[in-house]
Formats: sequence, structure tokens, C-alpha cells
Amino acid sequence: MGRASAAARGQADLVRRSGDLKRELVDFAQQRRFARAFRQVARGRFGLAAVGEEWEVANLLDAFMLQHRLPDGRSVVEQFVAEHSELPEQERDMLLGWQDVVEGIFQVKRRQGGALVADNLVDGLTYRVRSNMGPAALATVRPGSFLIARLLPVGDQWLLSGVASMLPAGSRVEAGQVAEELLARRPELVFRNPERLARAWELQREERCHFIAFFGSDLVVLPGPEVAEHMRAYAHFLVNGVRDEKGQSAAPGSSTASWPRCPTTGCLPSCAKRTRSGWSSTRWKGSTSSPASAWSKRRSPTRSWPRTESTGRRYWGI
Repeated sequence: MGRASAAARGQADLVRRSGDLKRELVDFAQQRRFARAFRQVARGRFGLAAVGEEWEVANLLDAFMLQHRLPDGRSVVEQFVAEHSELPEQERDMLLGWQDVVEGIFQVKRRQGGALVADNLVDGLTYRVRSNMGPAALATVRPGSFLIARLLPVGDQWLLSGVASMLPAGSRVEAGQVAEELLARRPELVFRNPERLARAWELQREERCHFIAFFGSDLVVLPGPEVAEHMRAYAHFLVNGVRDEKGQSAAPGSSTASWPRCPTTGCLPSCAKRTRSGWSSTRWKGSTSSPASAWSKRRSPTRSWPRTESTGRRYWGI
């Protein structure tokens, strides 16, 4: 019990200390030696003008400090830690741990002390969220509302990082749109959840078996003009030929439909590669290769994030 209390006190001290360390890290990242690298990242995000909204620039800087690899292979935060040998080991470990950023949209379930308990719509995991600005920074966040945020680990808790935004309770549709758009850009985010990762591998194995059952091999080389026809035939096979344990297919009317219908126009595999003789497809994952790709492709996420004026989204610096 005593050791648990000491660990909790140590974690609370790190949360308090994190604000000062983050400000020092921001100042460090804005030194002239990193300016060129940041401009290149900004141009990649915003175009040649390299100008975005204030909150976009703040979050880009946050990602640049913690996740971007510089020419020497290190991140800015790794250089910061290397040049501050006076920092205690706990603080050094915390700073380096900040490279494990969680991005998502989090539905707030309840308050717990000075923290928020929230479920990430992207990976399905629950996070205990704090602010390095103290509990007052989270005072306006109500249970049921949604935070679009970046989180950094501190022990078994998580700190808001960069600029977070909020959708009010009842904005489930808008929140779903944000989650879809994020998944479309970063499908790997869903696999922080070990259960979803295991399910993705299971789906991948099943998909490979179906591909081989239809084509006779996991490698198929086709003339370009024939690709669309073969893909339509394969899609028809998935919907009508693949049977579940009850002997039912995913054809319309099946009570256990599990495969999304493929459009009638030709659909090319995501890993198809152009060759001199046509198209080759190696171990095509198809439209249901993972929970993330199946979910995002079925819904065709093409909308932009909801606008501030229409949703009441609010921003604050963290």
C-alpha cells in the first residue's frame, strides 16, 4: 500500500512538472537549427505558403517535436533529453515516452478526481486524461462531450498535448465523421487495441484464403484491360460464394451478412502494382483486410471535419 501511494505521488509530481518541461521543449524546438526542418514539414502540411490556422500550427509543432525524425534519425525531444543530462531519470523517461502519442476523438464518460475518463472512438480504449495546466483547464468539459485531442503518456495516465478541441454532447454524428476522417488518414491508430489487432490478422488470414480459393494462388498477374472484370468476379465470389459456419453467404437477404458489397465498377486492389505486362496483385487484402479498412471503406469518408460555427467546437492551448 505504501509503495502504491509513493508511486501515485511520484506520478502526480511528474504531471505537475510536465508543464514546465513542455514549455522548455517548445522553446528548444523553436531554435534556429530546427527552423529549416520545420518549414519543410509545414510546407508538406499547408502547401508552399506554409501558413495555417493558429491551432493547426500549434499541433504541427507538437507533432514535429515528438514524432518527426530529423536527418540524423533522432526526434527533437530525443535531442532535448540528450542535451539536458541534469534531468532526473524519471523526467527523462517521461519525455522520451511522449513520442508514443495517441491521437483520436475521445468521448468523456465521467470525472475522476482532477482527471477525465474518456473512450477513444478510434481505438476503442479508455484513457484517464489530465492537463498539465491543472484541473481548471478541464472545468468546461462535460460528460458526454467529445475531445479531439493528442495525448501523451505519464505512467498509466495521459496528458493533453497541443491544442485540443471539443464537440458538445449530442454531436455523435459529427464525432463519427471526425473519427472516420482520422481513420482514413491514419488507419494504424486502431491497432493500439490488441483485440482489434488480433481481429485484423484473423481477417487477413481469411481474406488470403478466399483470394487463393478464387484465383488459385496468392499472386496473380493480369493484362491491364482484364483487371476490372476479374475484380468484379472476385467481389461477386466474396458476396455469394463465401459461406460462414452456418452455410450462409453475405448476399442480400442473408441474416449473417458480413462482407460489404463491392461497387459494380472495377475496383483495384490497394497493393496492385503496374508492370510492363499489366497489373500484378500480391496477397491482396481486399476491402475487409482489417477492422479499420473495412469500417472506413464501407462508409467512404470524404467529408471534412465539422466547422466551428456549426458545432460549437471550442479550442484551448495545452
